[in-house]
Amino acid sequence: RGGGKAGGKAAAKVAAKARRLKIELGRTLFKAGARQEGGALLTSILQQDMEQADALLPYGEACVALGQHDDALKIFLRLVTQRSDDSAVRRLLAASLGSKDGMALLRQQLAFDAKSASALAFLATIARDHSKLSASLELIAEAARLVPDASAYALQRAHTLEVELRYADALEAVREHCD
Repeated sequence: RGGGKAGGKAAAKVAAKARRLKIELGRTLFKAGARQEGGALLTSILQQDMEQADALLPYGEACVALGQHDDALKIFLRLVTQRSDDSAVRRLLAASLGSKDGMALLRQQLAFDAKSASALAFLATIARDHSKLSASLELIAEAARLVPDASAYALQRAHTLEVELRYADALEAVREHCD
């Protein structure tokens, strides 16, 4: 009877390893130019379990590469809640936020209200850290507008303006907050 449990664990390990190999094969095929084959493999893996972060990341990468920022943003918003310190997730989320329609897509996914101000500030930091300064400024300005008494948001806005070398605007942002 004990062999049955051991056999089940071994089978589960083999299945997990096979899954990881399929994910890497899909990612490699996609990056090597066999986008249809790689994408199909990643899609088939995701269809088995849509919540597995290991498959969501390469699928999201493919979405960014294909300009499918709506799907990419949904994926990376989900992943950043699970893996907030993951540099790849943050980089790809920033790319999605910084896309031409990134902010409009975000408004479809996230209510811009006082309850979401801290999330907007967090996303602004991610965008700024990956040189998506326009998106960062829009996000932190929105957070500051939603919670006008939050000094941290005013300061973050001023720092982002400083990164853009807009010193007069940075001082004005601080002045507006203090008034």
